[in-house]
Amino acid sequence: EAGDGAGLNDLTRAFLGDAAARSRLRFGAAEVASFEGHLLVGDHPLNASQRRAVARALESDVSLVQGPPGTGKTKTILNMVSCMLARGATVAVVANNGKAIDNVREQVEGWGPDSGAGPNQRRMNECYARLGRKDLRREWVRRHPDAPECLRFADCGWEPTVRAEVFLASYPFVTSTIHSLKKCFADGRSHQYDYVIMDEASQCSPLLGLIAMS
Repeated sequence: EAGDGAGLNDLTRAFLGDAAARSRLRFGAAEVASFEGHLLVGDHPLNASQRRAVARALESDVSLVQGPPGTGKTKTILNMVSCMLARGATVAVVANNGKAIDNVREQVEGWGPDSGAGPNQRRMNECYARLGRKDLRREWVRRHPDAPECLRFADCGWEPTVRAEVFLASYPFVTSTIHSLKKCFADGRSHQYDYVIMDEASQCSPLLGLIAMS
């Protein structure tokens, strides 16, 4: 909005050509030992390149993961989220359309208390909220009839009362389309998550990518 980029974070400023912001971006990798216990238990553990992807995502302001279909990108995303939540962080997994994040949603929703899933999977299930357009928020309210008023979304386009900080204190892991993420909370225009994971980024326009980065 402001010509000097006021209010934008360093990532969006860097994307728009701000050399000073670009110089402030942080790139690193977490030690595997620091997150090993937060990876998801399963029949197919992460391979070395997937572990590097998790390590870099945890300690970098921006990181890219590339792989053809069937190489475990969704599995890598889920392990990233598990490690991020273990750090006490808030995480939004977003995509250009709802179908792109259905794999994440279906797996997480399947890790209920009676599923036999491991403790890290169950933790993800307990703190997950499927958000986005207003009918999905309406469905979340229906499925959580005992939620306090401060977490109950209104049935409208841009949420007028529920604030991100309050909601994410109980449900720090959310999924949404990029188009709807900011509309989910009254302070959605200004709120920034600790981590945003953008699935199928190559299918998004630069403008949508900029919205996600913001």
